[in-house]
Amino acid sequence: MEFRSFTQDLARGKDSAWREFFELYHRRLRAYLSACWRGEPDLIDDLLQEALVRAVKHMRPFDDEEVLWSWLTVLARSVANDQGRKRSRFRAFLDRYKNQATPEHTGAPDQRLDLALTKLAPDDRDLVRRKYEDGASVREIAAELETSEKAVESRLTRCRKRLQKHLNRLQS
Repeated sequence: MEFRSFTQDLARGKDSAWREFFELYHRRLRAYLSACWRGEPDLIDDLLQEALVRAVKHMRPFDDEEVLWSWLTVLARSVANDQGRKRSRFRAFLDRYKNQATPEHTGAPDQRLDLALTKLAPDDRDLVRRKYEDGASVREIAAELETSEKAVESRLTRCRKRLQKHLNRLQS
């Protein structure tokens, strides 16, 4: 099969082409992500899955394998960068509250954060502390809670939004 025809089948969503694509690129793309995201082996599978989802959504015909591989590496690097930004955003948000004082509130920033944390449900408070104070990975937390990683990520997202809302109220 010529390469352009193969990628056209991918763009059309042909199952057999995607199975072949997975066989050809899954390990290679995982190795690439492992090299880009050193020190975070528990995230590689999540990054790989997201990269493959983006490939499915945005696949188009390519004339040769080298161009396809270049596109896949840009896509994977973008996924890794997005993940890095997402993880650092909340830590930066917490750091802002630890490092700034407001004239309206006499409590120290750490006290405001502690106060905002008390407004969360005990299970949510434990989840946030486990993730951001203890540095546990989503995979570790999911194993402890005997739930899926996606469920933990969803809970963390909701917790961060509620915590931010409480902190904003305390600041105003």
